[in-house]
Amino acid sequence: MNFLICDDELEFALHLKERLEMLMGNLHQTANIQCVCDENEMKTVEKIPCDIIFLDIDMGEINGLELAKKIRRAQPDVILVFVTHYLAYSLEGYEVKALRYLLKSNLDEKLPECLQAVLAAYQKERRMVRLSSGSEEVDFMPAHITYAETQNRHLLLHLVHDERDTCDVKMTMNALEELLSCRGFLRIHQSFLVNMAHIKMIKSTGVRLTDDTQLPISARNYSKLKQEYLRWRGMKRWNMQSI
Repeated sequence: MNFLICDDELEFALHLKERLEMLMGNLHQTANIQCVCDENEMKTVEKIPCDIIFLDIDMGEINGLELAKKIRRAQPDVILVFVTHYLAYSLEGYEVKALRYLLKSNLDEKLPECLQAVLAAYQKERRMVRLSSGSEEVDFMPAHITYAETQNRHLLLHLVHDERDTCDVKMTMNALEELLSCRGFLRIHQSFLVNMAHIKMIKSTGVRLTDDTQLPISARNYSKLKQEYLRWRGMKRWNMQSI
């Protein structure tokens, strides 16, 4: 697991790193934990691959919420924990799907419980699915599949954070939908199955993904599909817990 701590208070960031290392050791888990405290580094922090990020929401001239939005656009599946002196920002956290809030004043007391929630979310989001591709069985992380489409009787997966951009798998679209619908995937068209975590906008004219890919949507089922997407997004928001 790759942890990233983004905080303009170096002393606090190092303390948080030390506590995480200790707790992960107690759980017999290994983790790579990196701290970013320099203002210039923070400008491109979204380019640092990570699984879990502890982000200070209030860093003076640096807007933690805007930084969170950049990170979420670049890495839609990252697990985000806000670290703050205040809880005044709790509503804004819904927009960037923050899993938790940690008050700096309660860090030592609340971090163990928070870490348990983070690890549970990590296991849930990154549960692999095994599919046939060519002559081999390949494991895929559902969060890394942006969408699937059928092309000339082939089922093509479009991927992010993977050495491949696409992968041809031996499966019907109906079977893939049955496998992934419980993982947040929506069949927007007979030929397209989309990971809702990667949807930027959904309209009657089509669906736009976070990378600005445009996909068609079933006009006949548009209202039902939009309601399903909004219901999923609402559930994701309310799953956020604050402490």
